[in-house]
Amino acid sequence: MKDHQTVNRPDIFIVGTMKGGTTILHEFLSLHPEIHAGTQKEIHYFSLFDTKGPDWYHAHFSHLPPDQHYLDASPTYFDMANEPVIPRRIHDYNPDARVIMMARDPIDRALSHFNHLRKINKIEALRSISPEEFFSRDLEAAVSQIHQIDMYLMQCLNFSLYFRKAHNYRTVFGDRFLAVENESLSQDPQQTMERIFRHIGVDPIRDERFGERKYSHQDKNATYPLSPETTERLNNLFNPNYNAFCKLTGLPNRRPAAKPAAKPAPRPATKASPAAAARAPDKPTGPFEQAFIISYPHAGAGIVQEALNTVPGICIRGGNGGVLVGVAQLAAGLDKAQRQKDGAAGPGSAWFGAPEIQARAFADKLSAGFVDHVLRPPKDSHIIGCTETRLMPRPEFVAYCNYLRLRFPRALLIFNTRDTGRVIAANRASGEVANEHEYARADQLFRKFAAAHPDRCIEIAYDDYIGNEAALKPLFDRLGVPFNAAAVRSILARANPNLPLLNMPERGRIENGVLSGRDGWLFLWTGSNNVHRYYTQDDHFTDKHARDWADLLTARRDRLAGLGIRYLHMTAPDKLSVYPEHVGRPLPHHDRHPARLLAQLVPGNDLNLDVLPDLRAADLEGPVFYKSDSHWNFRGCQAAYRRLCETLGVAPRDFSDRKVGGKAMALDLGNKFSPPVIEEARFTHVLRDARRVLANGPVRYNEETGFRQGSPRFVGCYVHLQNSLDDAHPQTVMLFGDSFSEFRPHLLTAMLAETFREVHFIWSANLDYELIERVRPQIVISQIAERFMATLPTDEFRVSLD
Repeated sequence: MKDHQTVNRPDIFIVGTMKGGTTILHEFLSLHPEIHAGTQKEIHYFSLFDTKGPDWYHAHFSHLPPDQHYLDASPTYFDMANEPVIPRRIHDYNPDARVIMMARDPIDRALSHFNHLRKINKIEALRSISPEEFFSRDLEAAVSQIHQIDMYLMQCLNFSLYFRKAHNYRTVFGDRFLAVENESLSQDPQQTMERIFRHIGVDPIRDERFGERKYSHQDKNATYPLSPETTERLNNLFNPNYNAFCKLTGLPNRRPAAKPAAKPAPRPATKASPAAAARAPDKPTGPFEQAFIISYPHAGAGIVQEALNTVPGICIRGGNGGVLVGVAQLAAGLDKAQRQKDGAAGPGSAWFGAPEIQARAFADKLSAGFVDHVLRPPKDSHIIGCTETRLMPRPEFVAYCNYLRLRFPRALLIFNTRDTGRVIAANRASGEVANEHEYARADQLFRKFAAAHPDRCIEIAYDDYIGNEAALKPLFDRLGVPFNAAAVRSILARANPNLPLLNMPERGRIENGVLSGRDGWLFLWTGSNNVHRYYTQDDHFTDKHARDWADLLTARRDRLAGLGIRYLHMTAPDKLSVYPEHVGRPLPHHDRHPARLLAQLVPGNDLNLDVLPDLRAADLEGPVFYKSDSHWNFRGCQAAYRRLCETLGVAPRDFSDRKVGGKAMALDLGNKFSPPVIEEARFTHVLRDARRVLANGPVRYNEETGFRQGSPRFVGCYVHLQNSLDDAHPQTVMLFGDSFSEFRPHLLTAMLAETFREVHFIWSANLDYELIERVRPQIVISQIAERFMATLPTDEFRVSLD
C-alpha cells in the first residue's frame, strides 16, 4: 500500500556549484509567490544525509502551504556528482524535477573557493599561504594528496571541472537540467530570471530586487591575484573541460583561449592516427578513446557491446563485414613492401619505388576514413569502436591487433571468450559447422596477445558475466567510465532468464508486509490485507463468505439480465494461489482461498470465470507473475483475457506485434525492501487501434501529478475507449476492476479495448447501476483481486465522469 499522506515534495533543485552564485539565485527564486524554500537553503539530503530518511527531509518543507513549488539549493548535489548517483537519487525521488546549475568562470570559482576555505572555514593550513603559492603547487605531487594543502588544492580544482557532472545531470534529466551563467545573472538579472522561471514552469515575475548586487563576484576585466604563468597553467587545465561543458549546455564560452602546451616530438611507433588526432581536444580525457571487442560467434560479444553502449558518450558499432581487418591486411602488406631491400634497384625491378611508399600515412588515412564513414560516431562520443567476431588465422589476427594497437594508440582491445564446449553447442544449435580446434586456438591467441600487451588489452569471459553483472565492472573501470549495474543486468536478463534478482533478500525475511520466499519469489504476506490469513487460517474467509459472494454474483446477474445485459465476474488469483510451492512456509489451508471456494460454489464459466487453471497452464510457457510484483504480467493477463473471450464467444486478438519495452526496475513488492529488489520487467504496449475519448479527474490527476508525486488515487478512476476498426466486435463492454485491469495501456482494459467497439473502465469493486443504465452496455464484467475478497461489495457507488 502506498502512503497517501500529502507531503510537500521539492521539485526545484539548485544543485551547484559551490561559490557559483547559488545563494543569490535561491533568494531570487524565493521571491516568486509560487516558489517556497525550506527551513534552510542547503539541506544536502541526496548527497550527505540520505540515511536520515524522507520524513527528515520533508520536515524541512512541512510548514509551507500545499500544492506549490518547493526549492532545495544544495551545491554538494553537483560538486559530488562525478558519478551519476546523486542525479539518479533526485530523479528517482521526483522524475519531473527541474534542476538548475550555476556556472562561474573556473578560475574565479577556484579562487573564491580558496578564500572561503581560508576565511570562512578558517583552515589552519591555508592561513599563511597566498593564492599564488597555493595554485602554483606541483599538480602531479598534489594528486597524491600526501600533504593537507594538496587535498584542498585538488578540491578547489575539481569543483571547477564542470563537464562530467553536467553530463551526468543532462543524461538523467535531459532538458529538465538548465545551466545558468553567473555572469548573465549579474549583468542581466531580469531576463535571466525570466528564463529560469520559464524553465521551472511558472509565470515570470519582475522584481527590482533582482538588480541588487549583494554578492559581488570579481569583475571579468579584473586581474587575477596570480602570476601570468600560474594563470596560463590554470587556463590550460580548465579550458578543455570548460569548452566541453559549454558545448553540452549551450552556454557562451567567454574564457581566453589557452596557449597550446609544448609537445615532445612524436615517436614513430606511437604516432597518433588522424582518426585519433582529429578528436576534438575538449573531449573528456580518459585513459582510452577507442574500444575494440574481439571475439568469435556465439560468445556473447553483442551483450558486451550493448552493455558498453549504455554509457553516455560510448559508441561501439557492430560488425562491418571485416572491413577493418582488411585495412589491417593492406597496411601490413604495404609496410612489408616498403622494407624490400631491392626497392632502390632500376626501373625494371619488381620492387621499384617500394622505399617511397608512405605506408603509415596511407594507413592513417584509411583509419580516419573508417572512423568517418564506417563508424560514424555521434558528435558527443568520447569512446568509439566496433566488434569483430570472425575467426581469424594467426597472421591475420596478429596483423589486425597490431594495427589497432599502433594506429589507435589510445584504444583498449577487449578479448571476449566463452567455454569451448558451450560455444560449439551454440553454433550447432544454430545449424552452423564449428571446429573445436579453431576456437581453442582463438582463445590461445587472445591470451598470448593480451599477455604481451597488458596495458592495452583486457580479457573477459561470457561464462563469468552471464550470471553476474559485476564480472563486467573491471572492463568499465579500465575504460574509466561509470558502471550502471541495473542497466547491465537488464541486458543480461534477456539472455539469461534465470538471472537472480538484484538485491534479493534472504529467504524467509519479511519487510513492510512482504515475504521473501524460495528462489527470489516475493509475496504479499501481512500488512493491511493480511493476505497470508486466506491460506493459514480457516476463519479468515469461510464458507459463509463464499456463499455471500455467490449470492451477490447471482443478484447482479439477475438484475442486469432484466436490462438485457450479460454479466460475468472474474477473480484475479493472488500470487500465493498460483505459486504456493515458492512460498517456503506452510500453507495449511492453501485449498480454501477465495477463488477456489467461489469456483466450487459457482462452477462453470457462465457467471464466475475461474482463471486459476488458465494461469497455471500459461505458466508452463513462462512465469505469469514477476517475482517481485503482486500483479500478473502480460502473459498472465493474456491468459485471463483469452478465457474471457472464449466465454463471450469472441476471437481474442493477437498482440505479438505490439511494441514491447522494459528495464530493470523495482516493482511494487521489490520496492518494499531496503535496498529495493531489482528485476527486469517487460511491458507490452497493447493499446494501438483503440483511442481514449474520456478520462475523468482522478485519471488526469494521476497522470499529471499523482504518479509523479507518489500519491495516486485509484478508486473512482474512469476511462472511456472507442475502437473504430471494421473488425472490432460491435458490443459495448463495461469493466469494473482494479490494478489487474488498469486504465494504462498494457493490461486487461487495453486488451478489451482492442477487441470491442467501446470499453468503459471503472476502478471499483462495486457496480454503479446508475452509470450502467445510462450507458446500457451489452456486457458488464467485474474483476477483483483475490486479496480484497474479505470485504463484500455493497454496490452503493457512483463514479464521477468529470
